[in-house]
Amino acid sequence: VFSAMLSQSLDIKQVIETAIEMVMEVMKVEVVLIFSLDKQAKELRVTGFEGVKQEYAAAVDGMKLGEGFCGRVAKTGRPLLIEDTATDTELTTDDTRREKIRTQLSVPLRSRGKITGTLCASTRAPRQFTHSEIELLTAIGNLTGIAMENARLNNEREMASEQLKQSEKKYRELFEHAHDAIWVQDLSGKITAANHAAADLFGCPLPELIGADTQKFLPVGEIPVSDKVRERLLAGQTMKQPYTKKLIKKGGNEAILTVTTNLISDNGHPGGFQFIGRDITKEVRMQENLSFYLQQITRAHEEERQRISRDLHDSTAQNLIATLHQLENFCQTDEYLPMPKLRSLWSLHEQLKELLQEIRRLSRDLRPSILDDLGLLPAVEWLTEQIKVEHRIAAEFTVSGNE
Repeated sequence: VFSAMLSQSLDIKQVIETAIEMVMEVMKVEVVLIFSLDKQAKELRVTGFEGVKQEYAAAVDGMKLGEGFCGRVAKTGRPLLIEDTATDTELTTDDTRREKIRTQLSVPLRSRGKITGTLCASTRAPRQFTHSEIELLTAIGNLTGIAMENARLNNEREMASEQLKQSEKKYRELFEHAHDAIWVQDLSGKITAANHAAADLFGCPLPELIGADTQKFLPVGEIPVSDKVRERLLAGQTMKQPYTKKLIKKGGNEAILTVTTNLISDNGHPGGFQFIGRDITKEVRMQENLSFYLQQITRAHEEERQRISRDLHDSTAQNLIATLHQLENFCQTDEYLPMPKLRSLWSLHEQLKELLQEIRRLSRDLRPSILDDLGLLPAVEWLTEQIKVEHRIAAEFTVSGNE
């Protein structure tokens, strides 16, 4: 429910307001502050608050990472509770006491495994937060961090999209003032008029181009496409324009064009077609090259992840297993070890086991073997089960369309 509420909007202001309302309602607190972490400045900036004066929000804005109540939470990544600010001398500020805040609970905001800020819930009367309440606020903090990050990324995408639109507009204006190739052909396909740009496009002098049959410039596969365009325009049907077509220049080189075609009528009777074309051969080839390079880069990334995953599993994990066995044998066979030292060694043994599990988990997350063994769909289905078991998140896997 919380996730659905926070994901309803990609507006950062709306996300913050929803999070604050949610915390105040669920946690039954009077004060809520949300901080975003400025990674470059290494300080927390207030992005939303409720229940305190503007002066207090301004006083805690710009809190350094690791300093103060929320600054320590942002640095350690662990929830922090002050049950009574009146008796706390380490983290409670005079501004907090003047605001008559008695109990404070702060949790980190996380997104993609990184701390992005903090969420602070406070009361003006002494309050004992239960372990379940701390876990609940932590979960809300994680959801809020993800929602805020999604909103930020969406805002960046919109800005990039707007910049792209402006760039495309300037690009179109440049071409509108350029000398595009324009030619006219009659119903039989003979060119009756053309400009010098068209002559350059077809690769022949203008006098030679006039009267030429356009079919001799078309590859065999383009003739049915050209006939279909003629038929649709003669039938008065609309078509998507401009469209792409190929032609063979006089010298034999192939060119790729974007073309706009209009039917020319004389007193309601079709008399021919007007073409406005632009050579986009270089752009298409460049896009094809970029797509190829992108595939190569992606493949290299996947291979590197697979290599690291394999090294962790086959080398690091195996060495840890061997170390664990040696430690077990030592603890079980040495009868002269003092009990305190034996306990320390068994504690170290447990830490190594946890480290081994973490390495296995990291190796699995980098490149699950099921992805290579069984394919994408079984891997996603397995991941769904992991979400349900490890994170206790309700998840369902369905496939639409052909597998």
